Amino acid sequence: MLKGINPILTGDLLKALSDMGHGDEIVIADGNFAATGDSRRQPPIWVPCADTVEVLGAILEVFPVEDGEGAVQYIVETYDDAEPPPRQATIPAPFFGRADLNLVQVAPLSRREFHERAREAYAIVATTDSRHYFCYILQKGALPDPTAT
Repeated sequence: MLKGINPILTGDLLKALSDMGHGDEIVIADGNFAATGDSRRQPPIWVPCADTVEVLGAILEVFPVEDGEGAVQYIVETYDDAEPPPRQATIPAPFFGRADLNLVQVAPLSRREFHERAREAYAIVATTDSRHYFCYILQKGALPDPTAT
């Protein structure tokens, strides 16, 4: 155990988050997602006994998310790209365990597009969440420039 670090953030998960570069993406997947099949860069990082929202909350404590539209995306049930997914949504940040933020902008992806993006992601984090369509993609941002005024 580490002091001040959420125990959901395992050593493998912390290493992946730290090793990611600006613009890299990480998938946080529910237990129904084909994490092993879609993971091309490395085996999935398993976080047992935690649901997707708990894992997202823990990651958001240490992970700089890219600014702008589409930095957080979620899967929607539709598989046919011809059927438009719902528009971008705003979710209250406490939903993700972040009381210091008011809102998190999330953009939808069809199942097909989500799986394609997952195959290119830096890492896939597999949870044991039994809910359907509780999968997210986060794009890593940069820390603020300490020399900027």
